[in-house]
Amino acid sequence: MIVQKLWIMTLGGLLIALAINLFILPYHITEGGLIGVGLLLKYLLHVNAGAAMLVISIPIYAVAWWYRRRLVIYNIISALITALLIDAVHLIPYKLPLHPLASAIIGGIMIGMGVGIMLRHSITTDGIDLIAHLVSRIVRINVGIVIFFLDVLIIGAGYFIMTEKQFLLSLITITGVGFITLLLTHNHTQHHSPVTD
Repeated sequence: MIVQKLWIMTLGGLLIALAINLFILPYHITEGGLIGVGLLLKYLLHVNAGAAMLVISIPIYAVAWWYRRRLVIYNIISALITALLIDAVHLIPYKLPLHPLASAIIGGIMIGMGVGIMLRHSITTDGIDLIAHLVSRIVRINVGIVIFFLDVLIIGAGYFIMTEKQFLLSLITITGVGFITLLLTHNHTQHHSPVTD
């Protein structure tokens, strides 16, 4: 069970890390969740996006610890793996020569796959996704929909530091993330009660 979860965390984290570094960063696109906040901080302060995401997640995990400790432990490990992979893949100098629109779409699909794969196993990549996961269990709304609305709020917060083109590309990216996450978690959400896992 633990080995399976570690494999899922690594696979999901790698998909996200490749998407961020190959398709999102080259065009200063941002994403939702605390990964998106980490990207905004990277663009503003030139810090490591993965490390920033991890640090910002700590208060959320501290609060969630009192709600469901076992769930939080897995998600802390997942966030750590994802953050390390994002910063490690960033060291690879290779960039794909794609059109920005194609990059936004492919990046969104890959991030959605990484997030969706993990959510199917009750694992999240950062504190915002953990909040979305817990909210979806309480109100019985698909987690992909909750994540999409939270992502819109984060993209909106970054509007003033992005160009109009970057903002539109970011909206396309989070739409891709939300759609793929919804597809991958649709049946999973329906068959899980809010008190299980």
